Amino acid sequence: NFVDLEVRSDSFFEDAANTPGDTVAVIAHGFIIRVMVSRLAGLSVEEVLALKQTNDTVIRVTQKDGQTLIDHFVGGEGPKAGLPTGEQGAA
Repeated sequence: NFVDLEVRSDSFFEDAANTPGDTVAVIAHGFIIRVMVSRLAGLSVEEVLALKQTNDTVIRVTQKDGQTLIDHFVGGEGPKAGLPTGEQGAA
């Protein structure tokens, strides 16, 4: 369920924070990625459910100087500002 995925995400973020380096890549199924992005960006459940992520979508989250910046790529094209919603993320 959603809460279990939030707990798993938070556990991953704790581990990642203790990993050397500045960059972490996450390759996972769509829903866990959406939950992870929601935790980083402070999204509501409704906003998470509005995301449309096809198999060829990459979401990039950059955190720097206390700010979270999000963009995405679909089918190798991008970056496109923000998260994939509606037609921009649909197949």
